[in-house]
Amino acid sequence: MNTNILFDEGAQRSFVTEELASKLDIKAVGTEDIHLSAFGNASTKVRHLPKGMIYVESIEGVKIPIEVLVVPTIASPITNYSENDTRNCKHLIGLRLAHPITNDDKLSISLLIGADFYWDFIEDTVIRGKGPTAVKSKLGYLLSGPTSPEMNRKSGAVGMFNILTNYKPEEFNLEAFWKLESLGVVDVEPEDENIDFMNMYQKTSVAFSLLSMASRHQNVL
Repeated sequence: MNTNILFDEGAQRSFVTEELASKLDIKAVGTEDIHLSAFGNASTKVRHLPKGMIYVESIEGVKIPIEVLVVPTIASPITNYSENDTRNCKHLIGLRLAHPITNDDKLSISLLIGADFYWDFIEDTVIRGKGPTAVKSKLGYLLSGPTSPEMNRKSGAVGMFNILTNYKPEEFNLEAFWKLESLGVVDVEPEDENIDFMNMYQKTSVAFSLLSMASRHQNVL
C-alpha cells in the first residue's frame, strides 16, 4: 500500500492516522500518555493514544519496523510544489525520488516518522543545488528546503501542527512530585481566565495590614 510520509526530526514520536491504521489492520499493543499543545498555546492536555507496529518497505525490499501512535489526523493537506521545482533543477536529474512527481495540488499525510525512527531511514548523501535539497533515504531521495520564489509568492498557505510530547510514567510521577514539593515555595500561576480581573480587584478593593503583638499580650487594636 502506498501512502504519503512526512519525515519530521522535530517530532519525538511517530504517528499514523486512524484511516491508514484501519486499512493496515494495525493491532493496538497498548496506550501511551501524550501531552498535546496547540501551536501558540502554552497549555497542554493529556491524551491517551493507542500504539501499534507497522512496517515500511525500503526500495531494496527490506521491511523496516516502526512503532506508531494512532491519531485522527496528522496535518491538513499540504501544497504540492514538487512538479514545478524538480523539473527545472539540474542537480535532481536522474535521482530516484521517494515521492514520484505528480500533478496533485494537495498531498494528504497519513504517516509521520519522527526522531525515534528518523535515522533508520535517512542516509548520509546530501545533494544541493538551486532549488530543493535532496537527501538520500532508504525510500529514495527526499526533497526539502525552500521552493522557488515564484511559487512562494503565489500561495500564502501555512501549515499548522500540534505539538505532542510523550512522558514515561515515572517522569510524569516525578513531575507531579516536584509540583507538590514546591507548594508554598514556588509561586504558581493560576489558570483562571479571570486572573486579570481578580488582580485588579485585589489591588483596588482589598486592603490589609500586618500588626505586631504589643508587649505583655495587650489587646491589639
